[in-house]
Amino acid sequence: MACRLRHRDCIKQAQFRYNEWIMKKKRKLRPSPELLGVVLQEGVRQGGIAAWERTYTAYLEAKSPTEKYHLIAAMASTTQPALISRLLRLCIEGSSFRPNVIPRLLSDLTRNEAARALTWRFFRVNYKDFVRILGDGSNLLINSLRAMLDKFSTQEDLDEVKSFLADKRLEHNQARLNQLFEQIELNIQWRRLNERPLREWLEKWDEERRVIQRRRRHHRRHSKHHHSSTHS
Repeated sequence: MACRLRHRDCIKQAQFRYNEWIMKKKRKLRPSPELLGVVLQEGVRQGGIAAWERTYTAYLEAKSPTEKYHLIAAMASTTQPALISRLLRLCIEGSSFRPNVIPRLLSDLTRNEAARALTWRFFRVNYKDFVRILGDGSNLLINSLRAMLDKFSTQEDLDEVKSFLADKRLEHNQARLNQLFEQIELNIQWRRLNERPLREWLEKWDEERRVIQRRRRHHRRHSKHHHSSTHS
């Protein structure tokens, strides 16, 4: 949670552990399973192209499915458009990713705000390639759609999704598509009901945080002045 909130100490510690695990290959120093995902994702976010490439190599060499999933999530956490595009192209080119991991990979990408729009656009443009790999109307194809779209939360999103899927001959999956549309509609309602109160709460929390920081700075200055006065 601290890393997700961009807490500096957490980010620094995650980078240090990432460097141990990936760069030095000190497998005995690997983080605990519950921390491994955070460490890898933060390492890729902060490490740029070189860190992403090392993570991709580690994925190709990994044997454990759990480790592979952590490495996929790490690659998907990059904020660099060129690396996001490369990961998407690897989905439909070559043999880096088995078809059964593609829904999870797309889900990880759409959790990343920097990758969400690019991922959906890439899928639409390259839909025929995804159909070729995943199967026309297959569970993998529908799961991929759900993985990308079930967090969409605007009317524009819903209209675009319905328009895109209208001519894709997915009638025999209509029940599952309707569930997806209903989920987006629920997300729209949730935003309508909660977005303003949540924003107001965050603004209030931020203001309280700033007040506390100002008090701490004032206290430190006062303490420093008092200390220097007693020694003069």
